[in-house]
Amino acid sequence: MTDRTTSVDARENDEPPADEERARTYAEGFGAGIRTALKDILQHVSQGYTASELRLLVQGRLARLGDEVELKRRSMLGPLRTRADVLFANGPPPPRRWSPGGGAIRVVPRQSYLVNEPQPSRALALVAAAMADFPRTILLSLHPPALPGLPAARRVELNLTSVGAPGEAARPIPLGQIGGRLREAMAGGALVYTDALDFLLAEEPTDTMVQFAAWLADEARSTDSAVVVSIDAAALDLKQFTRIQRTFSTQA
Repeated sequence: MTDRTTSVDARENDEPPADEERARTYAEGFGAGIRTALKDILQHVSQGYTASELRLLVQGRLARLGDEVELKRRSMLGPLRTRADVLFANGPPPPRRWSPGGGAIRVVPRQSYLVNEPQPSRALALVAAAMADFPRTILLSLHPPALPGLPAARRVELNLTSVGAPGEAARPIPLGQIGGRLREAMAGGALVYTDALDFLLAEEPTDTMVQFAAWLADEARSTDSAVVVSIDAAALDLKQFTRIQRTFSTQA
């Protein structure tokens, strides 16, 4: 009996001690994830999203969570990339656009503009300054901006959600249906504004997000239109935002 007890104690002593560093790192990552999720919700609430819209955004983020975790795991397993590594692999970045008088950006046909901002502000200023140069202005937004000075006859609002029976929660309109309406409205040239790209693509995989952004930029070139997108990079995974960013001709 004594020999058996001694053998069990020996095996228990052979087990590796708890890894305090690993436990601390895990706990910090767990806490950072919760903080990020709560900050995202608070930001969407401050932008006026309804409960139904928040539910759709959260469901979309949860649907992509597995892909985001896998990307993070791969990045942590790979070698640490310094800025020098990135420059060596991709070459030096293109020169920044410059124009006299403070470097103001002017929206012109056949171009697409991506504005990274927490809430729509600079993008709306770009639209307000350029809407007189286009036959119509198309708004894809859960809360379309007022845009004083834009005649009603040249204002086109495309719905992003639909409600069935009274009392039902709003449901997002399929992306293909929205794309068809956009193509029809952009014919002959238009100024397109959206601050709901993250909402439109909330339940779509990353590849679909990039393809839709690229299609939007291509449609602007082929119809003599311009596209202005206001988006908060913090609402997307870094790799997702980087891939979307590359599809636009100008980052404001």
